[in-house]
Amino acid sequence: MGGVWLIQHVIAPYRVPLFGEIAQRADFDFSVVLTAAKCADRPDWHPKPQEVPFNVLVMKGLNLAVSPGRSVVVPFGLLSSLVRRRPDVVICGGFSFATLLVCLYAKLCRKKYIVWSEATAISERVSQRNGWLRTRLRRMLAARADAFVDAGTLARDYLVFLLPKGAAPAFFRSYNCVDEATFTARLESEGPGCANAREETSRRILFVGTLNDRKGIPMLLNVYEDVLANSGAG
Repeated sequence: MGGVWLIQHVIAPYRVPLFGEIAQRADFDFSVVLTAAKCADRPDWHPKPQEVPFNVLVMKGLNLAVSPGRSVVVPFGLLSSLVRRRPDVVICGGFSFATLLVCLYAKLCRKKYIVWSEATAISERVSQRNGWLRTRLRRMLAARADAFVDAGTLARDYLVFLLPKGAAPAFFRSYNCVDEATFTARLESEGPGCANAREETSRRILFVGTLNDRKGIPMLLNVYEDVLANSGAG
């Protein structure tokens, strides 16, 4: 069947416009493949495939919670689905068990796979449980990838750290951007109370993510506190 598969655990709300644009503009078949229909460490937002503007394939899998805010997903049937449908390119969201299966598929069927990673050396230091083993597996997977999509300079530096010395694969960049107009319009449509609250607030901080230590929230708040103190603002 060919085409491009993008493998994710779940679909984040802010990714829907991006994936929709890719599906609309692409001159190839594009599918988002979910390895965990429900993820224990993520918010309870699970859109139905028919509610998003792109093709979605859902794999059955086992979701194992290994620590607060962290789980391991074992997608049953992913490798057999890959071999049966034969996508030409597979993009993996980060390094996971699914990435290992995709790496095996790419080797067996002579296809290409890409790793889309947002991890940085800082984020990985926060979660260093079994760090040596994780790093070794990631080095193996990175060495066999055909290209990478990073979320910024720090993410690219971490990928280069994982790669063998002298390796020069293709890198692409996709910043974690959000279409503010989409979410702002929804906020203002909820009533005059929301609009008034917005006008009365001189500074607002919006955080979208899981509330756990891996996200570095205390560090973020300390940085904002320092910025406000140095700017002389209250």
